[in-house]
Amino acid sequence: DASEVKKDLTALIRERKELEPDEARAQQRISVIRRFLGTLKALKKEMEVAEYLPSPLLKEIDAVVNRIEQTMDEQE
Repeated sequence: DASEVKKDLTALIRERKELEPDEARAQQRISVIRRFLGTLKALKKEMEVAEYLPSPLLKEIDAVVNRIEQTMDEQE
């Protein structure tokens, strides 16, 4: 009986995931954007420490990061 309940529960979970593809896409989108922001921030910090880019350009990168974060906040 326990194995049947487990199978039924697994089937219900799979059905739920299949029924909500828009939600899955939205979660994937947020995940990719967060990963992008993390990478961009890390590279910006590396460029700043090594003094590879001028200060005004680094400020522009910060502004882009802030705009992306605001867009994400508005859409959540």
